[in-house]
Amino acid sequence: MNAVLSGVDYLWSFAPYEYSDGFNWVLGVTPFSSVEFLAASIVGYLVVTYGIRYLVPFKAMELKKLQALHNAFLCLASIIMFSGTIFELLRQFQVAARLRSL
Repeated sequence: MNAVLSGVDYLWSFAPYEYSDGFNWVLGVTPFSSVEFLAASIVGYLVVTYGIRYLVPFKAMELKKLQALHNAFLCLASIIMFSGTIFELLRQFQVAARLRSL
């Protein structure tokens, strides 16, 4: 377990941010936290999702390539998010282990 925790220390040194205990979520102040942004995101998603069939004339074969590209992007994004979650989980275990040793 110590080898894993030291590996997390090594990876954490590459993190582009520092952990912040002083973070506060303030509606309308924190980026992308306003109700207007949420509504615009939902409307934009629906317009793109349902509007693409009217904007892009396609045959079934052409859509399969676009669908494969979209699925590949989603798989890559999922792998990145999973890796980030595991990284943070290991970091939290490391912090908890240090607190227990005090």
